Amino acid sequence: MKLIPYLVFIVLYYIVRATVVLPANQSFYLAFLNIGQGDSIVINSPGYGAFMVDTGFNYQANYLSARRSVFPVCRLKLVFITHYDFDHAGGLDRMLRYCRDIKIQDNLSSGDQLDLGSVKLEVLSPAKKDSSHEENDDSLVMLLSHGDFKAMLTGDAGTNVLETAFSGVTGHLDVYKVSHHGSKYNTSIDIINKLQPKICIISVGRNTFGHPSPDVLRYLNSGGCKVYRTDLDGTVVLY
Repeated sequence: MKLIPYLVFIVLYYIVRATVVLPANQSFYLAFLNIGQGDSIVINSPGYGAFMVDTGFNYQANYLSARRSVFPVCRLKLVFITHYDFDHAGGLDRMLRYCRDIKIQDNLSSGDQLDLGSVKLEVLSPAKKDSSHEENDDSLVMLLSHGDFKAMLTGDAGTNVLETAFSGVTGHLDVYKVSHHGSKYNTSIDIINKLQPKICIISVGRNTFGHPSPDVLRYLNSGGCKVYRTDLDGTVVLY
């Protein structure tokens, strides 16, 4: 009889878990995970499956990307690492233990293009890895397309890098992942005016860096985009 409360707890735990994990994988979605002060994005592409951009720094990306099952079944086929700062890639070792067949993509450069089912990815930066650069400025920057839907994924790239990377981008973007958690050194009003994003996502948690910068928030608001912050809004899932 002493086991009954424990069994009730286990059942309730998995009922709650089933309400917070990501949707089933037959349709497109783009999810910015609420993992604290770090980045982790899950994309599901019909015809390919689910893949991830960055892992965050701990177990939370695993948990939030898990299948709706009481068993730990991995749904991910591929993970892109924008750069190897701990808040973007610290959870990779755990992810590899959990998703043993997952592939890692960490050596792309501008001009590379990938077709993953109905999702297309165009690499805009870096031109090539350069040991003289700050690691943030070698971040993988990608334009994601799904039909007419377009999203820009920026890692932690700096303002000068992004302005160069976006030179051929025409604007009217659906989603812009604000670089480096909203740091003032990674977004300019010129970038926002050029891209004209409808939705701006800031992946951020409690921090001592002043992220997101009040200046960046002002740029986003003046540019007319709808701002979502994972620290305030939780995991943001777009369909």
